[in-house]
Amino acid sequence: MNNRYKLIVTQVLFFISILLSVLSYVNTKKGGTEVYPFFYWKLYTQPLGSNLIHKDYRIYGVNKFNDTVRIPNIGYKYFNQDDYYYFVTIEANKVINHQIDINKHKKRLFEFGKSIAPGFNEYLIIQEKYKVFEISKNSNQFEKHFISTSK
Repeated sequence: MNNRYKLIVTQVLFFISILLSVLSYVNTKKGGTEVYPFFYWKLYTQPLGSNLIHKDYRIYGVNKFNDTVRIPNIGYKYFNQDDYYYFVTIEANKVINHQIDINKHKKRLFEFGKSIAPGFNEYLIIQEKYKVFEISKNSNQFEKHFISTSK
């Protein structure tokens, strides 16, 4: 490829990006979703997009002394990190939106928790909210909100 061709391709991609950003802006102002996935993506200034508060769902185990222990998402024998993330996120959202049979949910949560971290009497789904810049300075700087339990 010659330099002239690379320059033209770069300029075309730049203007396509501007056009898609404008379309995304107009669409979000009308209440729709963004068309261009990188519209809110600001890699260096705001790594998680325009919202500085991030929330994750985690599983906590309750031991025989009633202490809660955060079960890390490190990948396990039967579940990788994505399986953990999707299971917990989907289950939590179903509970929040009242779209799940709570007894089936409790059983699924207990079985999932037992398979990744056996030895606990109960498993909890906890929502952790944090500000990205604060969590990078202090890893324990997050709010916990109870979502559900396996009991």
